[in-house]
Amino acid sequence: MAAEQDQSRLSAAMTSNTRKKRDHLKTTWSGTTGDRTRVVEYLKSRGLSGNVLEAVSDQVVRFHPSLDYWDYDEQDKLVKLGTFPAMVAKVTDGEGAGVTLHRTYLDPDDPGKLELGDSLPAKKLMSPATDGGTRGASIKIFPAGSVLGLTEGIETALAVHTATGQSVWSCVSAQGLETVDIPTEVRAVHVWADNDASEVGQRKAAALAERLTRSGHKVYLHIPPEPGADWLDIFTRSGEDALLDELTRAQEIRRIDLATALEDLAEYVKRYVFLSLPEQLTAVVLWAAHTWVVEQFETTPYLAVLSPEKRSGKTRLLDVLELVVARPWRAVTPSEAVLYRKIEADRPSLLLDEIDTIFGPKTSGTYEGVRAILNAGFRRGTKVPRCVGEGKNMAVQDFDVYGAKAFAGIGRLPDTVGDRSIIIDMLRRAPDEPVERFRYREASAEAEPLRTALERWSQDANLAGARPDLPAELDDRAADSWEALLAIAEVAGDDWPDNARRAARVLSAGRMEETASSGIKLLIDCRRIFHAEGQDRLTSERLVEALTDLEESPWSDMTPRRLAAKLKHYRIAPGTIRVGDRTPKGYRKTDFTDAWRRYLPTPSSPETASYPQHRNISAKLPANTGFLPSSIRATEAQHEAPQMPSVAEAKSADLQVKDADVADVADKGRSGRLEERDGYFVEVMTI
Repeated sequence: MAAEQDQSRLSAAMTSNTRKKRDHLKTTWSGTTGDRTRVVEYLKSRGLSGNVLEAVSDQVVRFHPSLDYWDYDEQDKLVKLGTFPAMVAKVTDGEGAGVTLHRTYLDPDDPGKLELGDSLPAKKLMSPATDGGTRGASIKIFPAGSVLGLTEGIETALAVHTATGQSVWSCVSAQGLETVDIPTEVRAVHVWADNDASEVGQRKAAALAERLTRSGHKVYLHIPPEPGADWLDIFTRSGEDALLDELTRAQEIRRIDLATALEDLAEYVKRYVFLSLPEQLTAVVLWAAHTWVVEQFETTPYLAVLSPEKRSGKTRLLDVLELVVARPWRAVTPSEAVLYRKIEADRPSLLLDEIDTIFGPKTSGTYEGVRAILNAGFRRGTKVPRCVGEGKNMAVQDFDVYGAKAFAGIGRLPDTVGDRSIIIDMLRRAPDEPVERFRYREASAEAEPLRTALERWSQDANLAGARPDLPAELDDRAADSWEALLAIAEVAGDDWPDNARRAARVLSAGRMEETASSGIKLLIDCRRIFHAEGQDRLTSERLVEALTDLEESPWSDMTPRRLAAKLKHYRIAPGTIRVGDRTPKGYRKTDFTDAWRRYLPTPSSPETASYPQHRNISAKLPANTGFLPSSIRATEAQHEAPQMPSVAEAKSADLQVKDADVADVADKGRSGRLEERDGYFVEVMTI
């Protein structure tokens, strides 16, 4: 009963408050007059003609000779600052019902508007008398026809009408422009937006254009050519012809077809960048698109653009991405403090070049803080705590470092960063693989419509609940990385879903084997052997023999005792098995089942659970660094050859590789050899 009484009192109070607002609006409007001589003087001071109000009803725009100006003082107390003349305009909803009044206070001694200081605006809205506020409402300066113009300000609306003859409504603000309701008789809408330095006006206008396009309207979006200007500024500086020329040039905005936008972006990337695999292009395009909607996903895939040598197109790919991603921030070796502050403040798409100078072998842990930020920034909501301030004012602050990130460099990323990345292995293009010369000015102009299309698409995209089908071949981290890109591909439709899933398999499936520990590699090879043998049990001797016989086997020194010691870590132990009339020590396939399930991805077929086979013609790999390319792919697919393990990789896997073993590997199954040159092992192939 008490709760019902409280609710009743609250409803009564709200009704009383609404009634007071409505009465205040009526009182203010009743104090206005249809004599708008002073209003005309003000409009002339803004560069408009003296007869600009002749076609405007005095039931829409009126004059108030003495309107109170209220604002809050330093104690947050509402105080009256004076009484001034004002232009008063009626703001109405889609049905024409009054919602509130817009006031432009005028200087009592000068034709212009009132100037009380930067913090005291001359233009104010009264509190609306409706529960929905001013959403959908506008100042309907001229009656709507089949064609309607929309602006933010009243003065801009009058300038557009003077120059073009359009019926124009003022939506009061950028927010009002985005939400305005359009009558059913309107077929075409011209949105005359402001060119705000903050880009708020442009974004709100684009959102309106997208909404009206979806509802079947013809929409034309007009942005002033000068930064910081509105169309009234253009009118007063350049005259009516400037607006008429804009009207002639304007193109109808059509609804963004995401598949087409992605295809256009793919063509743009191909013009300037050589990518050896079509799956790489698919990944790059989808990654660029995801930067516009990255906040809608739980994780963001990093894009790692790597190569074994310089002049392989890595920086050029970042050049291209910089022109099409959302909020690009190009950086080289930023400090840890700069990194977390910039990401927290601006939510940029980080394009980090020369990543090898951060994670290369000579940095000696200098950038461990940067690595920590990159590790944390993969998942939304993960924060990095840092001390800020000085002395006694020092405090701990959590920084949100989630956001889109792309890296370019020679070699390989640290495992923790690479594990969060989609790897794009770049090859130096051959003479018969030309691309267009990149000129920033021309490329930037060509990229503008691509950016605009992606931005317009992103304003209406709703991907937060997307759950795309993920290829079974991906491990958990790879699935997290690809989820955003696959969700975008499914929205795009056409061939994009299939292409995206194929790209995920090619670029990320089985990647665990590339960086796996020697124990994981042993589990993988044991699974291959059990499948190849077709047996449910193998003796220790037979399993060791099969391991040493594997092509490019790293197990040349394996013995039954060493095998048992390595498998012990995975709770796999040899036991007595029956083979015919013998009972030797050995392993049952079921002994491995739990470890395979826990540590290995489920392959599409057991044969795929092997070391990745790269199309490798020649590779020059540093012998004594952990910063190595994750894979090298050449376009000559007909020359298939297994990748050669380097000495450094063997050492990292706790394996002993002898010179004889290296020679044996080089001689098996193909014509070629390994040569050591200046500290590098070079695979010399005979094609």
